[in-house]
Amino acid sequence: MHSGLNIGFRHLFPTIPLIYLMAASAIKTWFSNMDIPAPKNALDLFASFTKSAIKVFLKYLALFIILVWALFEAVAAYPYFLSYFNEIGGGIWNGYRFVDDSNYDWGQDLLRLQSFVQNHPEINKIAVDYFGGGDPGYYLGNKEVNWWASRDNPADSGIHYLAISINTLEQAIILAKNNPQDSNDNYAWLSRLRPPKAGPGEVSAPDYRVGTSIFVYKL
Repeated sequence: MHSGLNIGFRHLFPTIPLIYLMAASAIKTWFSNMDIPAPKNALDLFASFTKSAIKVFLKYLALFIILVWALFEAVAAYPYFLSYFNEIGGGIWNGYRFVDDSNYDWGQDLLRLQSFVQNHPEINKIAVDYFGGGDPGYYLGNKEVNWWASRDNPADSGIHYLAISINTLEQAIILAKNNPQDSNDNYAWLSRLRPPKAGPGEVSAPDYRVGTSIFVYKL
């Protein structure tokens, strides 16, 4: 964590097995610590037994709820595991409002963009500003036009669809906010066309969303 390259949760992965061991140890200690006083008579024995039974039941119930919740979270996250955030963090669909880069968007939705374009025959050209290691042109063919912020609004070039990775868009909007003199090169025009939403990047709501990480705007 003292590294100058803190750009993702993956830096914490080595601690996870230790966290599991510590959590298991804490749960075991919690269950074994009942603190039941020695009974003085039969009535006291019954009261102590009842109290103990209720305490054990509540503890097992709490553990059961946590385990079921964890299972539900894993199933509900499918197939967007890379973009997973719990509900406190905004959930799968809103985690980008807190952090980006490999925490949320690592170019995982390029094949989904291919399917999206195939399922929308009205798209004859689409500008693509993609964050990832793949080649959008390979998957989209002659419908894809490579785009970047300084090229401004694709509609001015007769292209009425823009697909942009949320990581690229959010960083561009933040850069434009911090450097107003360079705002023409950082998708500031998109914020003027669509009202910004809450979050660090104040990203405008898209017309379509491909997976979790590619926003598509109809211009």
